Amino acid sequence: MTMLQHRTVLIIDDCAADRAVYRQYLMDSSKFIYSILESAEASGGLLLCSIQQIDVILIEFNLPDLNGLEFLAKLKAKMGDKSPPVIIITSNNSTVDAVKAIKSGAEDYLVKGRITSDELESSIQNAINTQAVGADITECKQIEIDLRLATERFELAAKAVNCIIYDWNLLDNTVTRTCGLTEILGYSLEEAEPSAQWWQDLIHPEDFVQLNRHEIWEQITKSNRHCAEYRVRHKDGHYLWLQDQSFVVLNDKGQAIRVVGSSSDITERKNAEEELRQKTAILSTINNCIPILIFVKDRQGRLVMANPEVVNFIGKPEDEIIGFTDMDFNLKDYDAQRIIENDRQVMETGQTYKFEETVEFDEGKRTFVSIKTPYKDELGNIIGLIGVSTDISERKQAEREREELLAKAQAACEEAELANRTKDEFIAIVSHELRSPLNAIVGWTKLLKSRKFDQTTASRALETIERNTQAQLQLIEDLLDISRMIRGNLRLTVSPVNLATLVETTVNSFRFAAQEKKQQLEINIDTSSCKVLGDINRLQQIVSNLLSNAIKFTPTAGRIEISLDTVSSQHKQSISKKQELTNKTYAKIQVTDTGKGIKPDFLPYVFERFRQADNSTTRAKDGLGLGLAIVHHLVGLHGGNITAFSAGEGLGATFTVILPLLGDEGDKGNEGNEGNEGNEGDKSSFSDSNCLSGVKVLIVDDEPDTREYIRIALSQFGAVVMATASAKEALAVLNQLQPNILVSDIGMPEEDGYMLLEMVRELTQYRQIPAIALTAYAKQEDRNRSFHAGFQLHITKPVEPVGLVTAIISLIGR
Repeated sequence: MTMLQHRTVLIIDDCAADRAVYRQYLMDSSKFIYSILESAEASGGLLLCSIQQIDVILIEFNLPDLNGLEFLAKLKAKMGDKSPPVIIITSNNSTVDAVKAIKSGAEDYLVKGRITSDELESSIQNAINTQAVGADITECKQIEIDLRLATERFELAAKAVNCIIYDWNLLDNTVTRTCGLTEILGYSLEEAEPSAQWWQDLIHPEDFVQLNRHEIWEQITKSNRHCAEYRVRHKDGHYLWLQDQSFVVLNDKGQAIRVVGSSSDITERKNAEEELRQKTAILSTINNCIPILIFVKDRQGRLVMANPEVVNFIGKPEDEIIGFTDMDFNLKDYDAQRIIENDRQVMETGQTYKFEETVEFDEGKRTFVSIKTPYKDELGNIIGLIGVSTDISERKQAEREREELLAKAQAACEEAELANRTKDEFIAIVSHELRSPLNAIVGWTKLLKSRKFDQTTASRALETIERNTQAQLQLIEDLLDISRMIRGNLRLTVSPVNLATLVETTVNSFRFAAQEKKQQLEINIDTSSCKVLGDINRLQQIVSNLLSNAIKFTPTAGRIEISLDTVSSQHKQSISKKQELTNKTYAKIQVTDTGKGIKPDFLPYVFERFRQADNSTTRAKDGLGLGLAIVHHLVGLHGGNITAFSAGEGLGATFTVILPLLGDEGDKGNEGNEGNEGNEGDKSSFSDSNCLSGVKVLIVDDEPDTREYIRIALSQFGAVVMATASAKEALAVLNQLQPNILVSDIGMPEEDGYMLLEMVRELTQYRQIPAIALTAYAKQEDRNRSFHAGFQLHITKPVEPVGLVTAIISLIGR
């Protein structure tokens, strides 16, 4: 294989432009391959000569530090006969200077501005040849040895780099290749044709088309260095990827005459690049499509990469996200600070962590499970973190709802168990309370029948029988009242009642019982006339039960106070929430004692049926514990409210009853009838059968039978009634009727009673309209919800006409 001879040239010139011209002349040579060394000063050139093997020196005659003659003298002194040949270049075309330079040891003398590339290369070659003529035969032998060693080094280097080195002579279209052909493609040098066509036939057809021979040839004429990657067929048939790097050699006319280059196997690199491309495409697809936040942060917490899901979550353009920290986004400060602390933990410890991070916005909260791992450079230094965050807000909400359902189910189960246990305990107490008086009755009856007693003993026996009979009758009456309450059949005989007279009479009937226990019974009535519309017997039962309860649970020498006065709805401490919308006056009955008190944990259940603070066999007091439940129900039937308060066990208790008072018109129409009794539902219970005359009532109920029953019942008392089947119908006739009161069912299709009242109250003229919830929902939470929704009264179906009339009158103030 023909190899180009190598020359090392040192150019010493303080003009960079001139050095560039000489360098270009030499690099364009087609005869030699030149290595160019340069220096702007003569002293720098001397230093390069001492450390480099230089074939020839080109030096400017006039330099800042030394002229050409001085340089020659120092070079000879330093290197002697081993000094490389020197060519002087000057801008002065002086024969005298030229002679001095030649005598001083220069091989040639050239004038600037007249130097051509051929002249320069010829001068260099002559200088080298002239010096070579004077060398002895030993030096020639050494050159041959060096050349042979260089050739061997070239072959070894070609094997070491595992490439094919070729020399393509464009003049005769022959190609010389190294043994790398066998190593890479499996062909021996003898099998390979020394032509470019043989090689082109091995190129993959697709790559050959892309290479476009004509375009390559055009590029070769414009540049002397080229690089291309393409596939070549191996001897066994498979294809390899090669990288072809070539150098184009031009003649003195600028024509390409040779192409020298190397072809290296890059199959592994191309496969790795393809694998990387596929993985990158997969990661890009995942990054863009998966509904997970993927991000990279630096040590300062700034985002350096964020997938589209992060951009959507933050709600800002990408250029306002990259380079910013969590504190720059629309997160709450405490949420952003918690995220920053988690990031710092990952980067300081170098460990991977899993966090549950909640971020709050104005529109709500979102919860994420974030996995964060350190991001390291090639030296293992932590330069940030990589994070993946999954939105689990819906799952957390479902978990909370499931926990709430489980809690409710557990509470319902516990409540059912408690109810069953309470009923069992109640049945046991009923059995005990019925048998105890019966034992005395039966026992004394048999004794009186079987033997004779003196008058005193016989009288005491009869008194005992009578007392226990009355106790048993009261127990039975309480049980019957509870039964009527459960069925909704507890009846009222309604008439105007003067509470002042009723309270005073009832208190006087209990003075003897209080005196027996040496209790102080005080009465405080602030009004001589305090009239309500109600059942006089049931009202007396309310006061009696509260007084009886106070005497029973107040110890000897204790104090009991009962008071009666009137309050307005503006006294929020006395009026329940359900009564706040009507600005009227109420009667307040309050019973306060210094007795046993009520435990705080039992206070919410004090009015419930089948509940007693002490159900044990060692309890100190008798009775079924139904009195307060009956009182609570009776107060509700009268349109009132009862509350209980106790500072704790042993600190006494206070029971407060609120009842709506009759207005002046009602007082006049019913004067003198406080004691009248009548049948349930009989209009004669009222002195005026037209007590609702002129009152416009809007009835809303989806049950036609119920609508008709209520319409007819209220019409009997003079009311103007319009009955509708839905909230939609009610709103349609609202302005037509302009009702004074609304009576609505709760459970209805489409819009229920709560929704109806909300829509009615949004209308300015009906914002204060009284409203009664008439419903089959009878639980305490149903009552509470009705009052919270704005209904003044909650009446449980079935309802008697008089009860409904009473409720309407109490709300409209008649």
